[in-house]
Amino acid sequence: MNLNLRPLTLAEVAERADCERTFGYELADWLHTVRGTHNRPKLIESIREEPTLLRNRFPEGANADAWLAAYADYTADRIGAAPPSWTNAPDRIAPDPWFNVK
Repeated sequence: MNLNLRPLTLAEVAERADCERTFGYELADWLHTVRGTHNRPKLIESIREEPTLLRNRFPEGANADAWLAAYADYTADRIGAAPPSWTNAPDRIAPDPWFNVK
């Protein structure tokens, strides 16, 4: 895999993330890719595979796990597809309410 390319799937986002910062960059790159994709099968493919859980990889990983599920659910809703079953797993729910306020 060429890490200079943007991730095409949420699973790739998780695979590349080693901290909250890289998670944010990779997710932003995935979102940029998705915004330019008008092919429904490609969009479905981008959310189909369950991403690796990040909760044990870095301190904010549980929130990242919830973000991945939320974006998969949102993307599915936008294209009129059923969300992947992995989005409803208990490990994909943020442990506490979370807001990124600075």
